[in-house]
Amino acid sequence: MRMNTKVVAALAAVALAIYLVVPDLFAEVWPLLILAACPLSMFVMMRMMSGGKKDDREPGSTQVAASPAQKEEGG
Repeated sequence: MRMNTKVVAALAAVALAIYLVVPDLFAEVWPLLILAACPLSMFVMMRMMSGGKKDDREPGSTQVAASPAQKEEGG
């Protein structure tokens, strides 16, 4: 099992903030933070994987972008 380091760091920051602001609530919240680590890490991973895929077309354009094979053939 591998967690996203950004998610773990964010959850640690939230846990520290809760501990500093409302120490009595920390004992009740930390199990929820641990349970939230897996789904949040999965969400961040999916966003990172799909974030780099941008459409080559301009907004409102109906043309389909040429594939690399079509570009080589000149078509």
